Amino acid sequence: MTEYYARVALGEGLTRVGELRFTKAGPRQFSIFAYDPAWSKDPRAFALQPSMPFDGGPYHASAQSGRPREALASVFSDAAPDSWGRRLLERAYGKGLSEFEYLTLSDDTCRQGALRFIDEQGKVITGNADDAIPRLLDLQAITALARAYEQGEELAAQQMRALAGAGASGGARPKANVREGDVLWLAKFTSVHDRHPIEQVEVATLRLAK
Repeated sequence: MTEYYARVALGEGLTRVGELRFTKAGPRQFSIFAYDPAWSKDPRAFALQPSMPFDGGPYHASAQSGRPREALASVFSDAAPDSWGRRLLERAYGKGLSEFEYLTLSDDTCRQGALRFIDEQGKVITGNADDAIPRLLDLQAITALARAYEQGEELAAQQMRALAGAGASGGARPKANVREGDVLWLAKFTSVHDRHPIEQVEVATLRLAK
């Protein structure tokens, strides 16, 4: 049995929200989340998800057969990577990762949403921070790595870690986080499996929404 712990915080100020405890016992995975009493009394406070109000808890989540992501409450599962990012992490770190590892091996800088996770020593769990987010100038090289990975080519361990560090933050489609100066960008790639110009459809949809 393996147990994990993280203090859940919000934003740059690392406002303490609660505690997340996760257990993996063989094929079984489950977690418990409890709000910090100070957060529930904060005038800025809000419930992390509608099914987790302040007057309840601790909140339990457990994985059902064939649905491992249910080992985390939806708000935490949403902060973890989707299929593209999960595949990258598996190639970089090996299969058999727990849902907690999928969540915390994702780079804190690039994780979607405002949730952050703090270890028992009070340090932000940084995930892939050792693999620097590539610069915008390196985008062509990262694009080539993503295409090679999708086509089943064998990548060196260093290349795989670089791709996981750039692109393991979330989503189902090929993508990478890149920097231009102090600005963080999310670059989305054409997949080798695409039959339609998906990126153009997404841009058109965003323009319609605006």
